[in-house]
Amino acid sequence: MRLVSVPNRQTVAVTLYEVIILTVLCVTGELFSVNPGIARWLQGLFSFNERAVYVGNWEHGFFSMAAVGATNVGSINVCFDKVH
Repeated sequence: MRLVSVPNRQTVAVTLYEVIILTVLCVTGELFSVNPGIARWLQGLFSFNERAVYVGNWEHGFFSMAAVGATNVGSINVCFDKVH
């Protein structure tokens, strides 16, 4: 496990795995705040926000991850190592 320090944010724990990404689905949408008050007011909030869905395989089988964008949370940035 590697700890990554993000400027002006809390430290995030990152675990590294080898994943083979087969499909990336970019779902355009809004960037509504995910503040708890907004989430209570706007039903289905997380289905409105922009997201990137990664589908593939890893050592345990099927893999999927959805990165969701929101106002004042940050950008969706995913970095991949080159295949050797």
